[in-house]
Amino acid sequence: MSIERWEPFREMISLRDAVQNLLAESLTKTEGDGASLVPPVDVHETPEAYELHVSMPGIKPEDVHVTVHGNSLTVMGETRPEAKDRQGNWLIKERRHGKFSRTMTLPSVIDADKAVARTWNGVVELHLPKAEKERPKQIKVSC
Repeated sequence: MSIERWEPFREMISLRDAVQNLLAESLTKTEGDGASLVPPVDVHETPEAYELHVSMPGIKPEDVHVTVHGNSLTVMGETRPEAKDRQGNWLIKERRHGKFSRTMTLPSVIDADKAVARTWNGVVELHLPKAEKERPKQIKVSC
């Protein structure tokens, strides 16, 4: 049995992350129905990179902007309604349109020069390699 030292600040989120979450919850609401335009994100970490999947149905690649600064990632853009002239009244209109933004802080610095982004089937897929200096290195022990 091992004893681990308790550090009370280890489990606390940073003030910057707390303010970011507060702003994301309060400032991303639309005026009409109160629904937010914050796209859902899945983040998977491997030893070499982060793989992100951002759900954005109907988005065009030219309407998405991805920015990396150190270990901070921002995905933003805008979805636009169809520009069709229609006769009659809407009975149901649930698809939301407008600007969206999602910013998150990743645990390691990203090598933005090697990052790849593509859209496929309503999902923006991001491959974000970790910077070389951030990757764990194996050191061989010799006699």
